Amino acid sequence: MFRSVKSVLTMLLAIAVSAGVVGCSEKITDTVNNTGYTRPEPAPDPGPQGPTGFIKLTLDQPIETQGCYLTFETFTTSRPSTLKIASYADPEQEEFPSVMLQAQVDVDSATALAGASIQAEAYVMTAEGGAVWHSIPGMVEVKITSVTGSKVVGEIVGGELENTFTKAKANVTGTFDGTI
Repeated sequence: MFRSVKSVLTMLLAIAVSAGVVGCSEKITDTVNNTGYTRPEPAPDPGPQGPTGFIKLTLDQPIETQGCYLTFETFTTSRPSTLKIASYADPEQEEFPSVMLQAQVDVDSATALAGASIQAEAYVMTAEGGAVWHSIPGMVEVKITSVTGSKVVGEIVGGELENTFTKAKANVTGTFDGTI
């Protein structure tokens, strides 16, 4: 079955090295390299995966987030699609200030929203544990300026938000630039 002890050892060493055995000596590595085995190159490190984009709002004070992510979910024909624009990609990693815009839309893809004006619910939290500003009587106008590849750009044209703690009301406008 095997032609020599050397071929068996070479095969076992190649398996051990490819399985990631730690502490191999140069002699073992040289023996494996002389057999024609080439260890695959590790995938390049993508670097830090920080926030992408921004949401800038004018409320009772200027607010700017360090991220902007658009998610789009389609359902059956009897149910509208859902659009969410948020300052976080994962709610578990939410940072503050935090913004979320959510709307039901009658299109079947995010790219079909380019140029559209939609009515959305808005939620803004300037500090963790702080008051939530929310849209009243329920909607703000959002214009999707462009959707290109994985990039979305738009503006919050206007609406009124209410502070859950103080019941103060303020007009909101703004812009966003993020990823899908």
